[in-house]
Amino acid sequence: MGIIGSNNPPVVDPKVALVTSWSKKIDAKVAELDRLLGSATTDFWSNPDYTPQQMAAAWGTNCGDLFRISGLTAAYIAAVRKQTRTVLPAGWTFVVNADGSVTLTPPAPVTPPAT
Repeated sequence: MGIIGSNNPPVVDPKVALVTSWSKKIDAKVAELDRLLGSATTDFWSNPDYTPQQMAAAWGTNCGDLFRISGLTAAYIAAVRKQTRTVLPAGWTFVVNADGSVTLTPPAPVTPPAT
């Protein structure tokens, strides 16, 4: 039993402290990646000035790599955080062309049922 009112900090195993330190660093990097991916996704798909196809055209022959890296990053974040993370809005499809550019197809318009 300890001394009442003792100001001695608890003894922490150095290995546990090292693991805890690295876990916090990794968590911070995953959070940073998640924010970066979220910002890039919003800029690409929800840009008020450009359509997604215009954004893809601006990326040119690097757009295929952008999609590949974004997909891998989303999968990594999802695996680490055990949650779903997507970068392609529902209904959209894409094709990476031979030159690395991307052609996007938006979702089909929803037609309301006839009344």
